[in-house]
Amino acid sequence: MENIVKYQKTQAGGISASNPLIDFIIPEGGTINLKKSFVNVNMSIDAVDVSTTDANGGFGIYNNVMTFLDGGEVTKHIDPVVLVRNAAMSCQKKGLVESIKRVDVLRTTLKQYDDDESTKTDQSFKGFSCALDENSLSNSNFVELNGMGTRKSKAKSHDVTIPLSDIFGIAKVADAFSTDANGQVRLHMELNIDKLGILQTLKAADPVWTDNTKNRGAMTGPGNGAAVGDGTIISLDTTKVYTYAEQLRSPFWVGMKVLVTFRYSTVNTGNTDILKTRTITKIDHNADGTLKLTFNASLQARGAATEVMTAAVVTGVDQDASSSFSVNGAELVVVYNEKPPLNKIQYISYTTEEDNGGGAGSYNKQYQLEPSCVGLVLALPSTNSSLSSNAYDSYRFMVNNEHQTDRKVEKSSSLEYDRRARWYQNHAQPMGSLKEKSEEIDVKLNDNAMNAKYQHNNNAIMEVMPLTDTPKTLGIELVSGANIGEIILFKEVVKSL
Repeated sequence: MENIVKYQKTQAGGISASNPLIDFIIPEGGTINLKKSFVNVNMSIDAVDVSTTDANGGFGIYNNVMTFLDGGEVTKHIDPVVLVRNAAMSCQKKGLVESIKRVDVLRTTLKQYDDDESTKTDQSFKGFSCALDENSLSNSNFVELNGMGTRKSKAKSHDVTIPLSDIFGIAKVADAFSTDANGQVRLHMELNIDKLGILQTLKAADPVWTDNTKNRGAMTGPGNGAAVGDGTIISLDTTKVYTYAEQLRSPFWVGMKVLVTFRYSTVNTGNTDILKTRTITKIDHNADGTLKLTFNASLQARGAATEVMTAAVVTGVDQDASSSFSVNGAELVVVYNEKPPLNKIQYISYTTEEDNGGGAGSYNKQYQLEPSCVGLVLALPSTNSSLSSNAYDSYRFMVNNEHQTDRKVEKSSSLEYDRRARWYQNHAQPMGSLKEKSEEIDVKLNDNAMNAKYQHNNNAIMEVMPLTDTPKTLGIELVSGANIGEIILFKEVVKSL
């Protein structure tokens, strides 16, 4: 039987870019499944409306997603483990278990190859944002959109979930960790709050509105001979026909603030665009498959049945630039079980060494590796970046003055793929993906154009190291036409507890 216990962070006050540290304490007593335990960081997006007047429908609901701002890029679809910059785990009776610097760089590098594309997409609901669906719409984790009826959509907070097994090596193997034998456990993490931002989808300039093949924003207004009714036009029908399955995935939702552009026959003979900001208060599915959008207020007074509305288009509007996000709290969700505790736990961890190539085109240097080092991940991030995306042309390693390959390893060559596959084989773990580029969150799922969907290279080097009785010397020869900057060596070491 399993029990779940939640522990709050020990620090008082909020979590922010200036206060990014969180600590958790697991008290002594009980057996823990570290493989199933995880950290929740609760966040919300604080949208600021451009206009909340009654005529505009009050406060609108905007479809916002969280993004990770890295090197000037704001559209990364990235695993939530990137939120953790540094992490450490210790226990009262055994001391330091793991201390890993630059967890963000290490784990996002490995995640690129660990998980297949379907897994990355399926698990995106636990992170900052979901990939766009085939209709170019994002299932935002921070808003509950209602695409039918009158119930208004609403913003909501969201738990960004980070499994401990994505952070610590011991959590990948320890499903029966005894706090009786090891004592009280302390977890410490530094978060990359300063790299978080927000992205509004379906705003005024969104490609959805300009994609003529979809015709999403085009509307049908009252034509010549239509009934006058109550003398006002307060609803429009889409020209696009939606199937029953598609109707809830249209680019419209109840509570959406929109800009309605149209022409009317009695206003300058219908040649001048009329612009009205409104809020959608109701969406109906018409018998012919189109959608009827009803707005909070009249678009146009109608004096006679001969008056005609033409060129009607509905698009999103931009929220105020002061819109922001909040980190509301963090909790550690621990899974307890009744399994016999593990007497000895052997696991893989990483020690980190940071260096800099100084902008040179070639780099040669020696490093000392621990005797228990069995692998190496060499990352090449830009300054203060969390992604190993700087380019290189080739590399060659020497261990104790013995070359590990008979020639230099060219980037994207068959030899490089073989070395990476060898690294995974050494872990008895299948490689989930060979794609070396991370996916954009603003490109739809069925877009298979590589240059459109995957634009950010993962340029890390992965090599197996021989296990030795004494410290070993690693020689690195690295060549890059783009100049070599920051270098991070993640040395994979075997530990036991």
